Amino acid sequence: SRKFPELGRLRKREGELERSIRSMVEGLMAGELRDKVATEGMGQVGYRMIGDRFVVPIKPTNKRGIGIIHDASRSAKTIYVEPAQVVEPTNELKEVKVAVRQEEQRILTTMSRLVYKHAGKLDSALDAAAETDLSTARFALGQLLNGTIPVVENEGVISVQACRHPLLQLRKGASKCNVVGNDLELNPEVPSLVLTGPNAGGKTVVLKLLGLCALLAKAGIPLPAADGARVDVFGTILADIGDMQSVGGDLSTFSGHLLVCKQVLETVQGNSQSPQSMTGEHDDGSGQRQQQHASSLTSSLVLLDEMGSGTDPNQGVAIAQALLEALVAAGARTAITTHYLQLKELAAQDSRFKVAGMEFLDGVPTYRLRYGLIGESHAISVAERLGLPPMIIDRATALLDDGTRKMSELITALEVERSAVEAERVAAEELRASLSDERDRTAALREEAEKTAREARATAAQEYGKEVSEMEQRLDALVKDLKKASGKQKNGGG
Repeated sequence: SRKFPELGRLRKREGELERSIRSMVEGLMAGELRDKVATEGMGQVGYRMIGDRFVVPIKPTNKRGIGIIHDASRSAKTIYVEPAQVVEPTNELKEVKVAVRQEEQRILTTMSRLVYKHAGKLDSALDAAAETDLSTARFALGQLLNGTIPVVENEGVISVQACRHPLLQLRKGASKCNVVGNDLELNPEVPSLVLTGPNAGGKTVVLKLLGLCALLAKAGIPLPAADGARVDVFGTILADIGDMQSVGGDLSTFSGHLLVCKQVLETVQGNSQSPQSMTGEHDDGSGQRQQQHASSLTSSLVLLDEMGSGTDPNQGVAIAQALLEALVAAGARTAITTHYLQLKELAAQDSRFKVAGMEFLDGVPTYRLRYGLIGESHAISVAERLGLPPMIIDRATALLDDGTRKMSELITALEVERSAVEAERVAAEELRASLSDERDRTAALREEAEKTAREARATAAQEYGKEVSEMEQRLDALVKDLKKASGKQKNGGG
């Protein structure tokens, strides 16, 4: 009403008139019309509204001299009459309502013209408000993730420590579960990561985590990782995760994966051949000219799950390795999951690849990623853990050829040994930290003892000095008394 006083005045008058008319009708029904009101099948008798007119149910025999008839019941035992006393007030109410609508229309028209006049500024303000709301949402999600703000550059680097999957981190608040964090590394020197390990061991979760890190950093959302993280901007993030089989599209699992890989390769190579992604050459010191990709070639991050699966293993792994080498040669950062030993061995043959395995101890996955570990698939152990009948497990073990069995046993033994060494290393670090803390506590106690001793010596010296001063004062007083006594004796002898 303060902004639009005329509208406020009209609405106030509308309310006053409506209350006055209702009071008047109720008074008539309780007074002079009391005996004329019809009660045909009605529980509680009262006035009604027909259109915007106040009417009273009246017996047909009493209709004359009351007012204007507006309607009747289907049984014709009740007619609805507008008392003459409220006709003029109701007319005035209608006029006020019309005036209210006109004033509202005038205000809306004026405001619409102002909106049209300042549409550009309003659009800018709305965009700013949306951006502010989005930034607030990013910050709120970052807090829920207990996230850190990463360093962001344009060199195709991902370097995060103790990184947790965002969904698991969000679930942690409700279930109080302990989310395992892992270190993730991709950079120009080692642009490809080969993830190995058992089924249900966490490979695909780590693969998705790489993509989520890139997306979160690109969106400006803090990462659920330790401080000091770095995640560069990737213009294109491509993933083939899951089964692309389609009966309707006439695609098998393998052909579906191949089509996706073909599109991924075309996209990455298209990026590498774009004008802003020119390549140059540099001398490697041996006189040979080597191809060098510009930093913009690192704008693609490619994530491939179970690459080369769904067909003959020998041919599938050959195609997978060829595709992987082509993607890395085109400047992409890649990460794959695999059970193929040939792909696991890439790290030993090509410095551009690094292998990492999901830890598996005592038949149970720990979900920890260990770099340099060629993870055993542990298919039989997983089958046993999931409850497959013992006779099936025994038969499967017997069907393994000696070479495969020995290789599996060697890899398992290596994993156990590596885990034991890692546990000893962690224990040694904890002991070293404990000893360091103990040294610090001992040094602090020694310093405190020396400080206490110094303070005690200072206090004792002060007390001794005070005693000496008091003794000197008493001695002086005694000397004075002796002098006085000596003087009196001399005077008496004279």
